[in-house]
Amino acid sequence: MPTTKEQCTNLVYECLDAMNELLVRDTPLGKAPDTVLIGDGGLDSLALVNFIGMLEDSLDARLHCNVVLADEDVPFATVGELVDLIHRHVAQ
Repeated sequence: MPTTKEQCTNLVYECLDAMNELLVRDTPLGKAPDTVLIGDGGLDSLALVNFIGMLEDSLDARLHCNVVLADEDVPFATVGELVDLIHRHVAQ
């Protein structure tokens, strides 16, 4: 059965939950398509690297999909854009 966009979204949200536990922030990252990951209010560079690594590992372990998000030519700034990017890769 093909991987659904909902499965991709849930996996990203699980990684966001894990990042929120690790981060020292006044406001945790929200689990919504318009949540900013890169830019004002988003993750700093080190947190972004950790989040991407965690997400790539989860994609490989749970969906058996080897996606290298750090090398993407198409940037993503929000959770929704990231989910769309992942879904395009796993749907191939």
